[in-house]
Amino acid sequence: MTEQLTGAPAAADPRFYVTGGTLPLDAASYVVRRADEELLDALLAGEFCYVLDTRQMGKSSLMVRTAERLKARGIAVAVLDLTALGHNVTVEQWYDGLLNLIARKLGLEDELDAFWRANRQLGPLQRWITAIQEVVMAHFTGQIVIFVDEIDIVRSLPFSTDEFFAGLRECYNRRASETKLGRLTFCLLGVATPSSLIREVRLTPFNIGQRIELEDFTEAEAAPLADGFRNAATPINVVSGSSEFALSSANAAILKRILHWTGGHPNLTQRLCRAVSEELSKSPLLSEPTALVDRLCDTLFLSRRAQERDDNLLFVRDRLLRGEEDVAAVLDLYSKVLARDTVSDDDTDVRVSALLLSGIARSDGTRLVVRNEIYRRVFSRAWVRDNMPDAEVRRQKAAYRRGVLRTASVAAVVLVAMGALAMTAVSYARRAERSRKVADARTKEARDLAKSLQATLAERDTALHREWLARRRADLNARREFALLHKYFAADNGTDALGRLTQAIRNEPYHFEAWLVRAGVLAGLGRYSEAAKDYTRCIVRRRHVGKGEAIIGLRRAVAHLANGRRDDYRECCEQMRADTDELGNWEGRAWLCWTESIVPGLSVDRRRDLAEMEKVAGVGKPDPVFFVILGATLYRAGRFDAAVARLNQSLVAKGRSFSPTFARYFLAMAHLRLRDYKSARNWLQEANRLAKLDPPITLATISSAGTGLYENIRFAEIDLGSSTELDWDRPIIMRMLQKEAEQLILGPRAAKRRSR
Repeated sequence: MTEQLTGAPAAADPRFYVTGGTLPLDAASYVVRRADEELLDALLAGEFCYVLDTRQMGKSSLMVRTAERLKARGIAVAVLDLTALGHNVTVEQWYDGLLNLIARKLGLEDELDAFWRANRQLGPLQRWITAIQEVVMAHFTGQIVIFVDEIDIVRSLPFSTDEFFAGLRECYNRRASETKLGRLTFCLLGVATPSSLIREVRLTPFNIGQRIELEDFTEAEAAPLADGFRNAATPINVVSGSSEFALSSANAAILKRILHWTGGHPNLTQRLCRAVSEELSKSPLLSEPTALVDRLCDTLFLSRRAQERDDNLLFVRDRLLRGEEDVAAVLDLYSKVLARDTVSDDDTDVRVSALLLSGIARSDGTRLVVRNEIYRRVFSRAWVRDNMPDAEVRRQKAAYRRGVLRTASVAAVVLVAMGALAMTAVSYARRAERSRKVADARTKEARDLAKSLQATLAERDTALHREWLARRRADLNARREFALLHKYFAADNGTDALGRLTQAIRNEPYHFEAWLVRAGVLAGLGRYSEAAKDYTRCIVRRRHVGKGEAIIGLRRAVAHLANGRRDDYRECCEQMRADTDELGNWEGRAWLCWTESIVPGLSVDRRRDLAEMEKVAGVGKPDPVFFVILGATLYRAGRFDAAVARLNQSLVAKGRSFSPTFARYFLAMAHLRLRDYKSARNWLQEANRLAKLDPPITLATISSAGTGLYENIRFAEIDLGSSTELDWDRPIIMRMLQKEAEQLILGPRAAKRRSR
C-alpha cells in the first residue's frame, strides 16, 4: 500500500508532540481522559482527592490543566511541588518552605511570613495548618484548592512525615464540626499507595478522600494525536490497487498500530507518535505504515540499546528489582500475570502495589494484566528468569554442565589412547612373568614386616588403654570433688561454690561439666563477662558435638546481651550460624533461630531457617517449644499472621515448654503489628501475670540445669524441651521481651514508668 499526495504535500509536524515533562497549557497533543472531569467535579464538590499512580502517566499535566480550569471559575489555587523543597532540610525548614510556596502562589508573602515569625511557640505542623486557616482562608472568602505534587519524595526526607498526612486527615475530619473548613480542599499526586503515606502502626491510616484513576488512552481518546502525522488542510489519498482511501483512514491505521504496542500508555504513545511523525516528515511516500511503526518501536524500546538506556524502561526495571519488597515474591507474582493467570487486584498485597506502582501491570477490573505489548516483550519470561535471586546459581549449573561435556569429550580421547596402550602392554606380558618371581620374594618380606607391625600396634593399644584408665580415674576423682559442691548450691553460697569449681578445674582442666556449671554460676552472680569466657571454652572443648553447642551458644549470647555487648552478641550469632550450617541438624537450627529472635534489629536472612523449620513442623509432631521458636522467627521476619498461628499452636500443643510466657509476649507484639490493639494489650497483661508466677532461679537450679545439659550432651540426647528451661538466662530473656513489648504497645514513656 503506497500513499500518494494530491497537490502539494504538507509535512508532518514532530513538534506537535511533547515527550518529556509536564505538557504546556496550549499543547495540542494533550489527550483528555475521563480523569479530567472526575478530578474537576470532585474538587468543585469540596472533596479531598489523590491521584496516585506510576510515573509518566500524565499526573502533573492533569494537575496543571485542572488548576487553570479552577482558576477560571474564581477558585484560589496553590500548586506545591515537594521536589522544590530539597532533601537536606529540617522539619522547621520543610514546613516553612511549604508555606512560602503557598504564599508565592496566592500573593500572601508578607502576611504568611509575619504569622510564621510571630507564632514560633507552635510546632511546625500546627503553625502551618493554623497559618492556612487564619491567614489564607481569611483572605479568600471562596473555595481554596491546594495541590501537593510528588508526595513520594517524602520517603527520602531525614524525618518522618506521618504527622503531615495525619494533619491533612485531621483537617478533613474537622469539617463535621467546623463548616468553614469545607472551603479548604487538598489534592495529592505522586507514586505511592494510600496505605504507605502513614507508616506508624499506632496512627490511623490515611483513609480519606476520593481516588482518581488515571487510565491509559483509549482509541477514541487518542484520536487527536493523529493530527500530528500530516496537515489535514491538504488533501492526501491512499492508493491501493484501484481503490482510494482518505488520509484519515491511514492515520487511523497508524494510530491503531501504535496503540497495539503502547496500550495507550501516555509517555510511550507520545514518543512513538513523534518518531512516526519525524519519519513521515522525511519521506512523504510510505509503504506498509504498520511495518514502519513496528520498526520504530523496535528501535525505540525493544532493542538491547534501548532497554539499557530508556528512562521509562529503566524506571520499571529498578522499581521491580530495587524496591523495598521481596524481589523474588514480586517477580513470581509478575510471572503469573505474564502467563495470564488470575491475579486479584488486592490493594493490601504489597506485591500487587509494587507491580502497579512500577507501571508494568494495570488493573482490568478485578485482576492484573500486563500494561502493554512493549512491556510484555521487554520484561519477558526470560527476563524474569534471569533476574530471579537464584539466577546466578542456574548460570553456574549451566557452566558446570558445559564443563562436564568437555570433560567427557577429553575422556573419550583418553580412552582411545588407553586402548592403544593396552595393546602395547601385551608385549610386556613376558617381562611381567619374569618379574613375578621377584615379586613373590618381596611379598614374603612384606608379610614378615606386617607381623612385626601388628606386634607394635598391639603394644600401642595397650599403652592407650592404660592412659584411658588413668584419665577415667582422674575423671572419677573430679566427679567426687564436684559432688561436694551440691551443699553450697543448696545453701545458695555462690562464692564458696565458685572456689570449689575453680579447684576442680585446676585438678582436671578437661572436666567439661565443671566449666559448664561454673559458667552458669558466674552468670547467676551477675558476672556475665567471665561467664561468656567459660561458655566459649566449653564450645571449644566440645566442637565435635553438634546438638549441645547451640544451647551453650545461646547462653553465651545472652551473657553478652546482659553485659551490654551487642557486637559480641552478633558475633556469637554468626558463629552459631556457621556451625549450624556445617553440622546440619534441625535442633541446632531451632536454637540458633531462638538466639537471633530474642532481641529486635538483627539483620539476617531467615528464609532458609524458616523453610527447614516449616518442613520439620509438617512431617513430625514437635513440642510447644518448637512452635514458640518458629513463631518468634516468623515475627522477626515480618510474617505476623503466620507468627500468630504458630504461637497459638504452641499454647495448645502437648509437651513440655520452657516458658509459655515467651509465646504470649510475641503474640502481643504480633497482634500490634496486625493493628489488633485490644488483643495486643490482653496478651501483654497475660504474659506479665505469668512472668510474676515463674519460680525464682537459684544456684541449685542453675547447677541442676548445667549437670542435666552435660549428661544430655554426653549421650547426644538434646531436645527442645529438656531440663535447661530452669537456667539463669530465662529471666533475662523474659525481661528483654517484656521491655520490648511494653515499649511497642504502651509507648516508651509508659514502659519506663512501669520499669521504675
